[in-house]
Amino acid sequence: PVRIPALAFLIAGDNEDNDYEPLVFNTASRPEAPLPNWISINPDNGQISMIRRPTASELPSQLRIDCDLFAAEGVVGRASVGIVAQKFAGSAAPWLNATASSVEKYAHSLLERGVWVGLHRD
Repeated sequence: PVRIPALAFLIAGDNEDNDYEPLVFNTASRPEAPLPNWISINPDNGQISMIRRPTASELPSQLRIDCDLFAAEGVVGRASVGIVAQKFAGSAAPWLNATASSVEKYAHSLLERGVWVGLHRD
């Protein structure tokens, strides 16, 4: 399954207080960016599902999903994810560069030393 990576958005920047999964993923609260009628988001876990197979004319080259993340105190963050029709491989993958700074930022605090050393081997 494909899920919206809520924690990646909640702990982005210097906001390390939101280090827990949200209670609700809500796309309906974002009327400026409605979902296509062939996609659904599970409000409990952020899983993205295809309700039906879209026609060729319905498929965009890129789909953006905007979602408000709710906890008991209300909206605690917003997530915006993109789905593209293109398949990337190796160093051409855009997430490869995007995740490097996150790994560096949290490597020492969240990973055991053995795991951190294993990730940094050439």
